[in-house]
Amino acid sequence: VKDRDHKFLTQVIGEAYKGVECKDGRPFGAVVVCNDEVIVSCHNMILRNTDPTAHAEVTAIR
Repeated sequence: VKDRDHKFLTQVIGEAYKGVECKDGRPFGAVVVCNDEVIVSCHNMILRNTDPTAHAEVTAIR
């Protein structure tokens, strides 16, 4: 794993923790990266939105 990958994975894990702490959903996070820059980061929001499709990766691209 390269240093840049580690940086992004750390952010994903942080999002997963945030989702659990906020009680928005389960412990899953996602980041969308382009040219080594985070465009968006979010976490699972199935409970907050009462939407079974609000997985972290889906929420990120919405």
